[in-house]
Amino acid sequence: MNLLLADTRPFFDACPRCGSRALEKLRTHSHCIECNYFETSESDPIESLMVDLNQEIEQLDAHTKQEKKQRLDKIQAA
Repeated sequence: MNLLLADTRPFFDACPRCGSRALEKLRTHSHCIECNYFETSESDPIESLMVDLNQEIEQLDAHTKQEKKQRLDKIQAA
């Protein structure tokens, strides 16, 4: 049983904060077991999902504003 709850084996690298080779690099994040330094990876799936959702919300907002403007234009033209 894998107790690390990671889908791959951990990779240890030098920590940018304390310099020890205790920075555990996982798929979604890295953390140092010596000084508790923590960083998320650039390919964090949750972060990319949030970016996608925010873009969809912005598109819906733009579409809604366009529909409201068209309705207002029809009312003013009548």
